[in-house]
Amino acid sequence: MRTNEGLAAARARGRTGGRKSKLTPAAIGQARLMYEAKDAKGKRLHTVAEIADAFKVTRGTIYRALEKTEQASVPVQLPTLPEASFSTGPGPATHLQGLADLLVAGAEDGEQ
Repeated sequence: MRTNEGLAAARARGRTGGRKSKLTPAAIGQARLMYEAKDAKGKRLHTVAEIADAFKVTRGTIYRALEKTEQASVPVQLPTLPEASFSTGPGPATHLQGLADLLVAGAEDGEQ
């Protein structure tokens, strides 16, 4: 009884329980875009493991975030990344970081 009263009082003050999410809403949107991106043959460009590595979270975190969000409308092919975005040479990790940088830049442009 006392516990429920305390929880109700906390909710009235605008507080909620639970752990904070590791992914921001913007990061979840970026993960969704990466997950839905496909090449010309319809094959996914990024695995869930690659997306999880790019955001430094587990695959389960990515799956839970994707489960909570709607599918986004994504072009069949994402734009190619400029070579300058590859800091350590071409490879899956640098490609994902370059893609994440491109998406963040696009999100920042949209906020302004």
